[in-house]
Amino acid sequence: VKNKEGRPVNLNIFKINLPITGVISFLHRIAGFSVFVCFLFVVWLLDQSLSSEETFLNLSSNLKNPSAIKLFTNLILVGFIFHSIVGLKKMMSEFFGLGEKLESATRVSILTFIVIISLSIYFVVYFW
Repeated sequence: VKNKEGRPVNLNIFKINLPITGVISFLHRIAGFSVFVCFLFVVWLLDQSLSSEETFLNLSSNLKNPSAIKLFTNLILVGFIFHSIVGLKKMMSEFFGLGEKLESATRVSILTFIVIISLSIYFVVYFW
């Protein structure tokens, strides 16, 4: 597919080569949306569990599988960690000019990934 100027338009996400800063920005948006949707589900569960004793007992019997609850909780936690750390990186970039050049932005993004992976492993092991 070509646009009016004759340049190819590649909309296949697997053919687009983003720098690590672009990947982090894209994943930051996905993590934010995912955490938002998961928290809506958690708030709905809380509302249902507090509405009556019968619905509380029904929900607690449906949520007897501790592995599924731990997995869901850890996914929310990892998404929240990712979104928070990348958000802090973006705020530091805005306020302090951290990572304005491509080379420094790449280094900061790699450091951000290392921090995210380290914190995620720590908290998943701690809570599992």
